[in-house]
Formats: sequence, C-alpha cells, structure tokens
Amino acid sequence: MAVKVLIERHVKAGREELVWEMLRDLRSQAVRQKGYLYGETWRSLENSRIFLVSSTWGSRNYWETWTNDDLRRKIEERINPYLRKPGTVRIFEELAILPEPETGTSTNGRKTLTGLNPAINTPDLPGLMETADGPEEAHPG
Repeated sequence: MAVKVLIERHVKAGREELVWEMLRDLRSQAVRQKGYLYGETWRSLENSRIFLVSSTWGSRNYWETWTNDDLRRKIEERINPYLRKPGTVRIFEELAILPEPETGTSTNGRKTLTGLNPAINTPDLPGLMETADGPEEAHPG
C-alpha cells in the first residue's frame, strides 16, 4: 500500500537557498529509487524558512529502504547543520476505503449519520445533509 511521507524542516536564517539546492539534490536521487512515485517541495507562506517535502512511495518498505540508503544519509548530514532543529518526519498510509458509517432516520425523514455533529451531518461535505436521494444543502432554522 502506498505511503505519503511529509518532512518539515525549519531552516536557519540566510540558509534557505542553500538548503533548497540540497533538497533538490536529495529529490533527484530519490526519483531513481525503486518504489518512488512522486514528490513535491513546499515553502510556508507564513514563515519562508519552513520547508515541507512530500513524497509518495509504493510502500513503507520502499521508503524505509531509501531512509537507510548511504547516499541519502550523506545528503541529510549536509543539510542538518543548516536546520534550526531536526526535521520532523510523518508517514501516512493511503485510505483506499473508509468503513461505512452507521445511518439512521431523523424525525423529518432525512437519512442521517449517527455520531456526527448534526449541524454538519456529513464528515467530508460540511454544510450538506445526506438524504435518501443524495446530498443537499443544509439550511439552518
């Protein structure tokens, strides 16, 4: 199953361009690795010294193989002195299918999802309510 890896790095002042170049080098090596699918590098709008690298791998094993690769470690060792603190790594798994929520019927005959805020009623469609015919706009009052 595919995984998304997010690495947040806080760069020391004045070192942004240098770190950006090293991150590009790191990514150019990652694309050659087995299991690498896609990657992006982002910079925070609130703080231009915060970089977020996102990469997608075919499996956690592919990612772990890359994290233990000598070349990757050498590039990381070159980057680390220019960071205010160690980078934060988070690994996410893809959710291919979410379990179906329990449903019930409200007093007005609308199909509802139990355990949710009734003002929202649908977890990924705020402001919509689920009816027997599909979602419709929720109107307060």
